[in-house]
Amino acid sequence: ESKTIRLDLDEDAFTIYDVGVRKWIVEPGDFEIQIGASSRDIRLKDSVALSSGQMPSSLAKIAHPNKAFPLDRLPESDTEFEAMLGYEIPVPPSPTGLFDYNTLVGEIKTSRVGAKLFEYVENSTRREMENKDDPIQLRLQRVLMETMPLRGLVAYSRGMFTFDIVDLLLSLMNGEYAYTKALCMAPALILSWLIMRFSGNNNSV
Repeated sequence: ESKTIRLDLDEDAFTIYDVGVRKWIVEPGDFEIQIGASSRDIRLKDSVALSSGQMPSSLAKIAHPNKAFPLDRLPESDTEFEAMLGYEIPVPPSPTGLFDYNTLVGEIKTSRVGAKLFEYVENSTRREMENKDDPIQLRLQRVLMETMPLRGLVAYSRGMFTFDIVDLLLSLMNGEYAYTKALCMAPALILSWLIMRFSGNNNSV
């Protein structure tokens, strides 16, 4: 049995987000249309040329890889990943000032409380992995965790963290001990959670 299916591709199908101008644009040029059972099982290919559109900004040109990378595996090293990108991996700036909701999980290790929290989040994440012995998956999971803002713990932890608990941890990491005491006096649950998670290490605060 065969059947004819019509798929209409409008302008939205060819747009990319240009981080330089902060809007979706259509870049003129040739586009390849692929049809398959999955992204790794392509059955049909065709191309279409768009003569009009907007050229991407210089920032957008370096924000996307300029080389195709095989889909059957992930890059195993920084060197290989840089070869895929076409430029060196940027070095993130050193964290400055106080910790807040937007501080990345990977940046809290400079605090003793943050280092303990990082260890707890890392171990919890590893326990949920299906293949704990795959070095590439372990590295990918660690990068995802390190680049998540602290506010993401509330959604990611499925209720283990709340904003009240994050507020308390932030006050500890920032040395705001009077505020920490006030927070602990309000919801006793927060204090019991801290004792349960960080007990056995008197130097954690």
